[in-house]
Amino acid sequence: MWPVCINNLSPRKYQVNEEITEKITEFLKDVFKKALKDQGKLNNNDILIPVRLVSFLGNCTMAEYPDIPNTPIHHTDDDEDGCSDPADFLEHLTSLECEWVDFDIIDTNHQSLPLRMVFNWGDGDCNDGFWGAVWERNTEELIANILSTGDCETTIRAVSKQYIDRYQSQETLIPVDLAYELEFDNPELASTSEMWHTSFFVVYANELEIEKLIGLALRLCLAINFGSVIDENLMR
Repeated sequence: MWPVCINNLSPRKYQVNEEITEKITEFLKDVFKKALKDQGKLNNNDILIPVRLVSFLGNCTMAEYPDIPNTPIHHTDDDEDGCSDPADFLEHLTSLECEWVDFDIIDTNHQSLPLRMVFNWGDGDCNDGFWGAVWERNTEELIANILSTGDCETTIRAVSKQYIDRYQSQETLIPVDLAYELEFDNPELASTSEMWHTSFFVVYANELEIEKLIGLALRLCLAINFGSVIDENLMR
């Protein structure tokens, strides 16, 4: 059963609609074309876009969702070196934001797997990566864990054998490092390489295809959040 907080999320200023979906699709096509070209594999075949954002459900704080999976111990009341004052600890949880996103991943047979992801953005002062989980959104089966494993480092670990096997045999190119494919529209942002390598380093626990697809969805959420995919006019 989904946590109660999901019924009271704070909405994002942007939602997925036809115009935004088209913008995201074109963005991903450009990313995939460049990756294919760099690997000498670009041809005239249709490019499979294996990730489709469905909805930015909104966000909540850890005070509203203290049981978000895979929370590092230093953000829990089990941490002996953490906040001893309950009011300070509550204030700390209120500062940690959890993002909820629905998305699909698509296989080479064009079958969709509906997923729901929650991740916490972490606290830069604590040298966090992201943490959370991904579920099949109709059955609530756990598909993968999102783990904070170092300073600005996030590890994705798939746990569902059924879907590991389903996606492992695809042999579909998945750009797992977008550092050199993304071009930011906003010149005030840090350089692409600096952004992706210093603030968002992803490790794939077993180098599985489904881990890389989830990582692509996570990277896309970050790119959208920093305004590199959707301009301000589309967000309104």
